[in-house]
Amino acid sequence: DSHLMPHQFTWAPGGWIYLAQGAFNYSKVRTTDGVVVQFDHTKLARFRPDGSQFEVLTHGPCNIWGLTVSRLGEMFIQEANDYGYSVIPYEPGINIPGCGDYKFRPYAPKHPSATPFAMGGTGLSGLALNDDLNGFPGEWRDVMFVANPITRMVQAVRVNRDGASYKMEKLPDFMTTTDEWFRPVAMSFGPDGCLYVVDWYNKIISHNEVPRTHPDRDKSRGRVWRVRHESQKLRDIPDIANSPSRLLIRHLTSGNRWEMNATLHQMALRKPLELKPNLNAMALGTEITPPEVQKLPSLWALETLGAVDRDVLKELTASADEHVLRETVRIIGSQQTPKTALALLQSLATHESPRVRSEVIRALSGEVAPWKHLIIEGKEKRPPMPSSVDVVKTLVSMIDVPRGFASPGWQFQNYLIRAALEERPTELKRILSGESRGLGHLQLSLATLSLPKEEAIAAIAADVSTTGKILDAESCLLLLANTRNPQARIALEQTVNRPWPAAIIVAQGLANMGLIDRESAKGILTFSGKTVLSTHTNPDLLKAMAKRDDQYGNSAPTLPSIQETLRFIGAFGLEELDTSLESLPASIAKDPAVRTILLRTYRQIHAGPVDELLGILRPETNASPELRLAAVEALAAHRSETAALSLLNDSARLKPTERTSAFGILSSSPNGAKAILASLKKGQLTEDDLPASALEKMRLTLSGNADMDALWLKMSSRMKRA
Repeated sequence: DSHLMPHQFTWAPGGWIYLAQGAFNYSKVRTTDGVVVQFDHTKLARFRPDGSQFEVLTHGPCNIWGLTVSRLGEMFIQEANDYGYSVIPYEPGINIPGCGDYKFRPYAPKHPSATPFAMGGTGLSGLALNDDLNGFPGEWRDVMFVANPITRMVQAVRVNRDGASYKMEKLPDFMTTTDEWFRPVAMSFGPDGCLYVVDWYNKIISHNEVPRTHPDRDKSRGRVWRVRHESQKLRDIPDIANSPSRLLIRHLTSGNRWEMNATLHQMALRKPLELKPNLNAMALGTEITPPEVQKLPSLWALETLGAVDRDVLKELTASADEHVLRETVRIIGSQQTPKTALALLQSLATHESPRVRSEVIRALSGEVAPWKHLIIEGKEKRPPMPSSVDVVKTLVSMIDVPRGFASPGWQFQNYLIRAALEERPTELKRILSGESRGLGHLQLSLATLSLPKEEAIAAIAADVSTTGKILDAESCLLLLANTRNPQARIALEQTVNRPWPAAIIVAQGLANMGLIDRESAKGILTFSGKTVLSTHTNPDLLKAMAKRDDQYGNSAPTLPSIQETLRFIGAFGLEELDTSLESLPASIAKDPAVRTILLRTYRQIHAGPVDELLGILRPETNASPELRLAAVEALAAHRSETAALSLLNDSARLKPTERTSAFGILSSSPNGAKAILASLKKGQLTEDDLPASALEKMRLTLSGNADMDALWLKMSSRMKRA
């Protein structure tokens, strides 16, 4: 299963080589200077050609079988499985759902899908973007070709750029065939502008469900297809390796990606610094051609030579082109000192492009990145870049969403900022203690969350106690996940009787159940659930919740739906809310969209109105099978023995599925098992009514019970004779 090995080795601007790790592969990578990095499944990484650096950049998706870089410097990767990530606009630090179910930080946001449409198959295996000047013309410009070996086709997706975001459009399939051996597994546009498709040429593709010795497996042959548009003319392929250095600029600006990359490779090898004046002029000159033809290649060439002057970078920070600006910021971060970087980039901290802002954050963060903790040996050889209060203050100032800006990208940027601030506690404490004037609510909140955990809890708790402010979602989650800390618990207890804080607790609790200690948090969870239930029955409070609080702006909390609130109560087993549930008005409790969920909640908290539950089982009620089963299970799980006895008394009217479920639940609890024994004694049940699986559960549940031991002895003897 070689697809699990490292793959997709691709050169990219900045002199890095990118690669992807296989889905279930585990590795430790040692650099030339002795730093060891953990590089496990489904991650994207990059390294220097001399082996001096190795950085893990991204977790997920499940298998990155496609990676390509556009002539604008954009990177696109691919999820092999058809999960809505067939073409992924990439930037370092994104988190995509994958096989490892891992995040660089627990608060890392999920990267949104740009391709929500289906492609088919489970092995998307290659990307090729048509953006060369001598590539496919007209309607084929900016089309991403997708190799799909499972369905035996090459598919097409148009890349529509919408500012810094993308709107992908699925086009008709590009190459289809009835040939069962056609298996496209990699693609690229070549120096002639044609599309080259690597065909594995194998009848069988499998995850080893077909024996490796099967005669239809072909291990010796393969094909490469060249696809040429009818309008494309034959072109002489340049011999760049033997081209004089004075001619490299001509190849650099040819408009063909292969030729540009080959030229940059030669510049990296030869270091022709005599070209610097011409490259500077091209990088700064008036843009006659598109930026990907002259400005960007010239800038990358200067970067490759290690010869980008500060004055050139400063002038380029005023560029109106987003791609030039983004690449300029990236180079500033990699080649300038923190002090110089801050001076050059401070004016771009509020730039309208999310991609530019993210690059500013990475540039100011230096080597302090969300993935640095994956270094397992030699951390002292990768110390954080020197920082300053001014750098940290700029990062904190970037947290808020400026009014009037579109929101895409801000959640991701806040994650990058928080990860960087966590590495700079000294400077951050100084800002929060005395230089925080002028910072907004969300800026202060996220900055506080970036402190070491115990200090963050203390600061948030003190703020709640002093100001009575409403917690934002992240601050609430930190406290909710640490309720064994008295400060956290007291701060939450001060807020749970108000609708908005309670709403946030319910939402965060439901989304992060695994992080919460149910024992220490139970009182807080119970009061929050009760407050939200009360809000749903109070029209005035519902109107208030519909309004946005100025201190939150676009982040104002919303009230969890009644269904979400019921799931919260059931998931945490908040038995104290049984009366609140039973007193819900009929307009809510009998709503078809709510009723089944309410009954399931009764089951989880071992409660519910017994007569009403029994009434659902009466034939004249004509309840749906789903509602009947929910009522049976609620009665079977009820803490009252009366409910169990009443259910067993009506067991003859239960349908087979309902009887199986009822006995399964009853036999698992002491009250239920005792109710079964009592019904057997009264003759309401016969021993033949009792499933063998229920009998076995009852024996474990009522271990040492004399009546149970006698029943077991009698029934097991009968089963042996049978």
